[in-house]
Amino acid sequence: MTETPTEVRQAPPATSGRVRRFVLIAVIVVVAAVALALITGIRPEARPLDPDDAGPEGTLAVVEVLRQHGVDVSVVRSANRLPRLDPSVTVVLGNPEYLGDVASQHFRGAVGGGGVRVVLIQPTATAVAQLGYPIQVLPGSASMPLTSRCSTVPVATGDRVGPVSGRLIPLVGATGCFPYAVPANVTEGSSGYAMVTIPAKGTQPEIVAVTFGQALTNSRILEADNAGVAVRLLGGSQRLVWYQPDLADRNAGVTSVDPWPAWQGPAAWVILLAFIVFAVAIGRRLGRLVPEPLPVVVMASETTQARARLYYRTHDLARAAAILRQGTVRRLRRRLGVDPPAGYPPSTADPALIAHTADATGLPPTQVAERLGGAPPTSDADLITLSQNLAALEEKVTRT
Repeated sequence: MTETPTEVRQAPPATSGRVRRFVLIAVIVVVAAVALALITGIRPEARPLDPDDAGPEGTLAVVEVLRQHGVDVSVVRSANRLPRLDPSVTVVLGNPEYLGDVASQHFRGAVGGGGVRVVLIQPTATAVAQLGYPIQVLPGSASMPLTSRCSTVPVATGDRVGPVSGRLIPLVGATGCFPYAVPANVTEGSSGYAMVTIPAKGTQPEIVAVTFGQALTNSRILEADNAGVAVRLLGGSQRLVWYQPDLADRNAGVTSVDPWPAWQGPAAWVILLAFIVFAVAIGRRLGRLVPEPLPVVVMASETTQARARLYYRTHDLARAAAILRQGTVRRLRRRLGVDPPAGYPPSTADPALIAHTADATGLPPTQVAERLGGAPPTSDADLITLSQNLAALEEKVTRT
């Protein structure tokens, strides 16, 4: 038996180590992407004033205190699941911005009975209009607590709550509490209130709208008199139904199927990362770039001068002027963000472009229209003047 000569032994391929590294990196990236997808897919989305959220913006602390005081608290997240409520029940409406037309009809039908108290937390103007309550919602805020100037069942004179976001203006049949601060000799409440009460009347329940929703959150409930007002406001009956609408209620009647489920986002990221790693793993290095000199180097200025000489020899002043105007129009559209109307040539000045250019330069619209679409020049001097005017026009637009 003869030994194989050393010079003819097959050495391992030089690229095997690089392939193994690529495969290892691919495995690490895929595992990390899967872990990230699982974490983001399982983690619930935190929403402000959510009764099941223990985070800073949730209201779980208030709900647990009410339960410890013997209040039966149930959370409903769909208007279709709202039962017709019996008397002596408190209903809380959180996230009013997610209350759609169909959901508001279900809500009015569920609370349409005597003896029910409805508490609207951070109501919006749209939600109040949909529900038909005599309250006007205006923007505004107060970082310092507001003091009550009234005495009702949930509020005692001198109670202080805050912070407040939003102003409520009571209309016919409604009364306000926690007025915004006003200057001296100005009627109290003219700047709005943080709480408005509509008393029960016939089949209409008692309505209490408040804009100190942030004061009910887990992070602010212990400030000022927030805790006492919250317990008296929400714990006035043995049963509390907290209705927390979501996007499905806002879009109710339009579609009930989510076209993009929550799990598809992380899955798409996993597929994308896997594709990138696969492309890198099977890609081959092409080697160093080899510079190669160009056979001829032509300066841009020489090309421009050569084209200008051609136009000069043909003495086609109209063509040269049209090209100058088309270039100016294209650059003005890009700088001013003016798109041409449908069916209008992009290189032709339209009334909208002329108006925007006149506003930006301060020139009369007739002068701008003459420069961008006037008669063609009849001499070389006119062509030079036109080019100078167009350049000055673009310079003025650029400076603005």
